[in-house]
Amino acid sequence: MGSTKSLTADRMGVIDLLNNTERQFTLIKINDVWGEKLFLKSLITSKRALGWRIIYITKSTTPWSIEGDFGCESLKIIDLFSDYMGIQDNSNIVSAIEEKSKGSSSSSLVILDSLNDFILCGDVSKACGLIHHLKKWCTVQKEVFSFASILNTKFLDLRISAALETYHTSSIFVNSPALSGTASLDCVTINKTSGGKITKTHELLLVGSNFELSVAPSRSIKNTTHSDDASFIEDLTFNLKLKESELKQKENVVLPYMKTETSQGGQIYYEPDSEDDMGYEDPDDDLDL
Repeated sequence: MGSTKSLTADRMGVIDLLNNTERQFTLIKINDVWGEKLFLKSLITSKRALGWRIIYITKSTTPWSIEGDFGCESLKIIDLFSDYMGIQDNSNIVSAIEEKSKGSSSSSLVILDSLNDFILCGDVSKACGLIHHLKKWCTVQKEVFSFASILNTKFLDLRISAALETYHTSSIFVNSPALSGTASLDCVTINKTSGGKITKTHELLLVGSNFELSVAPSRSIKNTTHSDDASFIEDLTFNLKLKESELKQKENVVLPYMKTETSQGGQIYYEPDSEDDMGYEDPDDDLDL
């Protein structure tokens, strides 16, 4: 699935980000439910292959469906819909994460699925505050805690999406399906390096039977050249070039915007009559009322 690379690399794709073992904060933007489920399963599969613990935070009404796909050994779910732990604010969510990560020295990936639920239940500022609080908490931990938030952008204002991007070090826009008849994802990755450089990578990914990702082979474009065919030109019902006589006629045609003679100026001759009599003391005296 690719080699592990540092976040300081000049260019990173989706597979590089998923296989990265350093702390990172990724915003995953998806515009359809099918692509969300496919990418989410690929994300969990890749991190579990690295030995990571998955902490899955959700407000969904059916959070246990994903546990049936992966089991509960390395997947810990924080259910905010039923609110069984009385989670109401950011500090309580952090406490729930700490509780789920106890007894493990391995790195952990915290998945927030999805930001849309927090925006609908509260507002954008509350969602941004939650991300900022979690990011600040993950940074000071001795163990490696990475954070990935899911955002459905189908009916979302672009300004909200741009505001949420500022709290993440990288963004992945997932568009699916990319190829008909195959499980594929068309992904655009934007990564912010520590030096302030921003890189953008566009990839076509194939999803395997076990949700492993691989870069699709590039499709070559067949180059075709077209040469002038004399027989084709002879069969035309019109001429492509003008004859000499037609060129001379064209040069002699005077168009409306062409100036052919120099004007010598002009004068207006007018003889006043009785109808033009006007008194200067009463300018309206000549009106026929």
